[in-house]
Amino acid sequence: MKIAYSNKHLNYKLIFGASLLLFGLLTIDYNGENKWSDFGYLVFGIVYICIYIYEKHIQYITIKDQTLTVNTFPKKSVRLKDIKQIKSFAGDYIIQTNNTKLTINTQIINPNSLDEMNATLKQLTIEWI
Repeated sequence: MKIAYSNKHLNYKLIFGASLLLFGLLTIDYNGENKWSDFGYLVFGIVYICIYIYEKHIQYITIKDQTLTVNTFPKKSVRLKDIKQIKSFAGDYIIQTNNTKLTINTQIINPNSLDEMNATLKQLTIEWI
């Protein structure tokens, strides 16, 4: 099961990346010499568009083979049977095992996917705080 990013979150990344890219194209001096620093907006625009593409295709969370993986950089994984406690605090889920602590931002999750994830996590016999 894949838990998707919200469209608002993805659209923000795309619009911000496209704006930086457009601003970078407009600030380049096509008739004169450009320094390497003149291409900063272009680089950051391309980076944001690449982040958008990555997040659109990979999705935020993957639950597969009894493992919950948050697909951020770096990826973090926990086995569902190792989860000891889930705290809900300020719109985040803090999932704790004996060795690790994993934070999930529920504000950037698609509402339909959030319902699926909640249903999966509620099936676990663990303590919710």
